[in-house]
Amino acid sequence: MISHFYKIDVTQKDNIVSKISYEIKDEKKINERFSGGYRLRTSIFNISDEELWKTYNMLTNVEASFRSLKFELSLRPIYHRKENRIEGHIFSTVFAYHLLCVIYRKLKERGIKHSWNTIRTHMNRHNRSVLTMINA
Repeated sequence: MISHFYKIDVTQKDNIVSKISYEIKDEKKINERFSGGYRLRTSIFNISDEELWKTYNMLTNVEASFRSLKFELSLRPIYHRKENRIEGHIFSTVFAYHLLCVIYRKLKERGIKHSWNTIRTHMNRHNRSVLTMINA
């Protein structure tokens, strides 16, 4: 548990919390406990540590995006057995990922670096409605 690394004070007035303040008891201990590292293994020998890390993060992002997009496009789970359906599945997934990359790039140009799930959550608040009425 992380709570024993903090001193937390809760101020109440009429049984309603009016202020919460906290401080880290021992920053060195918390850094020792929660510092970590990654060990990545690759068969590529002529790659820098920085490039390997970027590639790893890109792969993680692609996998998370595919999982999310396949769910949204109702492409999961995969039960295709015919080649043309498999090709259609792959095409739809890659096409959706390319659209996602364009969205990421446009947002990044504006300083927004959210994950796809965060973007989707924000966009769920926006709705478009079309109402058509016939009046005699």
